[in-house]
Amino acid sequence: MVQTDIVLVSGLDWKQGVAALPQYGQYILHKILEQHYKSELVCFDRMQYLGEFSYDGDYDDVLDRMADYLLSLNSKTIGFYTICNNFLTVVGISKRIARKAPDIAIIFGGPHATMTYEHCLKTFPYLRAVCMGESERSILPLVSALVNNSTLENVPGIAYIQDGQLHQNPACELIPAEELTDYAVYDYTVENLLSLPMEGGRGCPFHCSFCSTNMFWHRRFRVKPVEHLIAEMDRFNRETGATRFSINHDIFTANRKHLTAFCETLIAKGSPYTWDCSSRIDVLDEDIVRLMRRSGCREIFLGIESGSPRMQKIIGKNLNLKNANSIILLMKQLGFQITASFIYGLPDEIEEDFDQTLEMLEAFFFAGIFNCQLHRFFPLPATPDAIKIRDKIYFDEYDIDMSIAERKAMTPENIELILQHPDLFLQYYSFRNEVRQKFRWADSLMLINSNLSIHFKQTCTMLLKRLGYKRLYQKYEDIFKEMSIKFIILSFEERSRLILKLLSDIVEKEQIPELTELFRYENDVFTFINQEDKSSRQVTYKMDIVTAIRDGIYNMRPFRGLLKWDEKSKNAKLIPIPEWIHFENGE
Repeated sequence: MVQTDIVLVSGLDWKQGVAALPQYGQYILHKILEQHYKSELVCFDRMQYLGEFSYDGDYDDVLDRMADYLLSLNSKTIGFYTICNNFLTVVGISKRIARKAPDIAIIFGGPHATMTYEHCLKTFPYLRAVCMGESERSILPLVSALVNNSTLENVPGIAYIQDGQLHQNPACELIPAEELTDYAVYDYTVENLLSLPMEGGRGCPFHCSFCSTNMFWHRRFRVKPVEHLIAEMDRFNRETGATRFSINHDIFTANRKHLTAFCETLIAKGSPYTWDCSSRIDVLDEDIVRLMRRSGCREIFLGIESGSPRMQKIIGKNLNLKNANSIILLMKQLGFQITASFIYGLPDEIEEDFDQTLEMLEAFFFAGIFNCQLHRFFPLPATPDAIKIRDKIYFDEYDIDMSIAERKAMTPENIELILQHPDLFLQYYSFRNEVRQKFRWADSLMLINSNLSIHFKQTCTMLLKRLGYKRLYQKYEDIFKEMSIKFIILSFEERSRLILKLLSDIVEKEQIPELTELFRYENDVFTFINQEDKSSRQVTYKMDIVTAIRDGIYNMRPFRGLLKWDEKSKNAKLIPIPEWIHFENGE
């Protein structure tokens, strides 16, 4: 069997049905290593997508098969990338490997291990080292030391235990912005990707109290020079044909001069490229967003976090929310696809603050901005907000934000591990305040936006106009609770059915004739679109559907129509049938 020097295991998101890729940083480390060592890069999410690995079965069985697969690669060293939502899985796999093959050197890297390195090393005796922060300049000396079984004392940027003592070696200098392009990766598989990921830079210059990004990158903001970025786009285009790019950077737009030069250069060269990025809303104004749009920017992720001016100050975000609303509405008018992210249940948040967040979310919905996220706050180790609530925490496996809760990972063994080591698994802990107690399952509210607004826009709009998010949640808290508890353990198809059932149950309980007929119509269209047989079909309703959708006037009178497939728009069309037309034998 061929001996492998190192296997890098990318973060596990348990994604199903998604063309997943390893983290970009893992690609970079793999490319560095393979020039000197026999290196393998493993991404179980991607293997699952390609049919090379299955997530079917119970949690322990899946982890057993993951560990066996990694052991089959016959490696001297296995390195795991860690983030908060995959850390339980990483620990589970690495424990199995250490038990079966204790001579393999196991290392952790990534944000979570970096922020908890001391606890990791003292808790997991099989762990040889933690590679901390940016690792391009430390990975070669680390692997060299491990492969040759030599001392770690000269390896920069790592922590380890030797003779019972914890050691943290000085870090390397961070890579200058102009050198980041030297580490670009051009040869990863790109089939079925909507957009091709490329690194725009690293770090964040801001100091939000809930976030670990600025700590991981030592509060140093870097962005690749404009000419380097565009040269990378050109090379990707030549080698893969890609014209759509996702620029990976926590806040690509922070440097206005750089952003302006980037956009103007793309415009001047008549670039065919489109691109998306992440931003803070307060670094954007009308001039810059118009320029971004002209240069090909089509999508943008905005971390707004709270609709409360008071909370904006407390968490250190400090957004001017009045300006934020106006710029976001302008971006919507210009055709941007916007994702707006919010957090609730923050340590100092009160109900009035959360009300303002819900009001902002409602305003976005009625403006046609449906892709909004509402995350239940969870503490990230070593952040100011985590320190603030550390003495108030408790564990409840059902009180975890949906974005990190892999419910099947809550095995008795893992629960015991979480309870024994709260500082390692702080992200799974909760604490009490009035918002978290009154709106425990409120993160499920956004399923109405992101999952139902496409096909059930009219139904959702009427519900929100009549009730608003807060009253909707309070009135149907039991339904949202069921959603939150079941959502994580279900497959993609099962989740879709459950979300539709959520809306159906609420519509049925409301007993509003107009709402019922809107839902019947949109459900008919949804069913028609998703069935193979696209033959026209007659439909009847107790309300004039065309007038309701076109004019917002709800006339409760019998309506007949024909659902017909329009090949040009790839959608269903509703054609009213005049009263004088009669069909025989259903035709």
